[in-house]
Amino acid sequence: MKRCLYLLMLPLFFIIPAALGAVNLALWPVNQHINTGESSSLLWLKNTGANNSNLSIRVLSWKQNQGNNYFEDQEEINIVPPVLGIMPGDKAFVRFFVSPALHPTDERAYRIIVDEVPQLSSTNSDKVVLRMRYVLPLFIAGSLTPPAFQQKGDALPERYPQVRWEMTRYKGAQVIALHNIGPVHARLSDITLQNARDEKPLALHQGLFGYVLPGATLYLPLPPTVKFEGYQTLSARFFDSDSKTVAIPHE
Repeated sequence: MKRCLYLLMLPLFFIIPAALGAVNLALWPVNQHINTGESSSLLWLKNTGANNSNLSIRVLSWKQNQGNNYFEDQEEINIVPPVLGIMPGDKAFVRFFVSPALHPTDERAYRIIVDEVPQLSSTNSDKVVLRMRYVLPLFIAGSLTPPAFQQKGDALPERYPQVRWEMTRYKGAQVIALHNIGPVHARLSDITLQNARDEKPLALHQGLFGYVLPGATLYLPLPPTVKFEGYQTLSARFFDSDSKTVAIPHE
């Protein structure tokens, strides 16, 4: 039976108080994709700290519904190896294989969860440090995913994701609804709103706001002082390498 999980997702990692031996890891590439014609992707991990690193790696399926993220156990992506140890200064890799039984037609989304396995010691059992959790996205292109929309690592695809926006109300609050009508996910950051008078753009969200999966909608709350009328241009960065924000068409 699959378990439905709710996770707080940050761009690269978040921290959970736990036991001993927190380590420092470098992970790359952080944009994990398996494109049409490919069967796997590779994640490198380097121990940049002074302690041995013992890690557990999982992959969860990822869906969106009514503005919420949902995560479940899955059997479509095989992880080799699912656990590993890395000595200080050393590096290793984990490979994510698409199950041969999986034949998606549309893009599928997953989350890679890398957890540090704490090392307990009786000599310092009265101490509390930090255990690290690293969270990365993984996207699997389907047979009908146009190649022009598929991203290879940090290289930009030929076409941007197809997102539309509108001002509306959601759960009693005024929001901007971000609809993904295209075949691939959209990663949105540095969102601004411009009014018709060309005044200074209003910064709605600085940094990463989140991902909008194909066919899904995310809701961005508006400040109470912002009224529906008078605003006509919403812009955001789709990729970290964007030199400036890109205007998103209105619904």
